[in-house]
Formats: sequence, structure tokens, C-alpha cells
Amino acid sequence: MEGTPRTHESDVMQFCVIAIETAARKMDISLTELTKRFDEQGLIEGRLYKCL
Repeated sequence: MEGTPRTHESDVMQFCVIAIETAARKMDISLTELTKRFDEQGLIEGRLYKCL
């Protein structure tokens, strides 16, 4: 399968997306709602993007 080569950053981002989706499912809320909650607390910009 051709495409862009995998990088550490893309692997970390993919892991984070899967983790957030799983957390939303376990909390029985929508992915949009959980992302909104993270955003309100500055967790996406403040934490997630700094890890990349």
C-alpha cells in the first residue's frame, strides 16, 4: 500500500485519536462532546500538540 511514510508524529496522533474515541465510547458520550470538553480545558492545544 502506497502513501505517505509513517512518522513518529503520525503514529502518536493516530494513538491519541484512538484513545480519545475509546474514552468517549466508555463515557457513553459523543466524540464531539469529549473533544469539546478537552478543548474547553485547553487540553488539545496545550497538551496533545505539544507532545508531537
